[in-house]
Amino acid sequence: MATRVLDLTAAWVKVTDGTNTVTVQVKSGLVRLVDSPTAPAVDAQGHVVDDWVTITPPTVGWIKSESAASTAAVVS
Repeated sequence: MATRVLDLTAAWVKVTDGTNTVTVQVKSGLVRLVDSPTAPAVDAQGHVVDDWVTITPPTVGWIKSESAASTAAVVS
């Protein structure tokens, strides 16, 4: 997977399909992380991440901004 920069909002973004390892670096703000085979509910709770996290198979990772403010994250 190529490195990409995401400008996260309140919408969940799928960062891995459960078949590969992905590293997420939070550049600003806080990110919520959920393991779910389908898109989580808008109000789904999750792990709050403020730095680096590595997501490994079989986790299907989804992230979003923890607050209403946009959050920058680098995914590779």
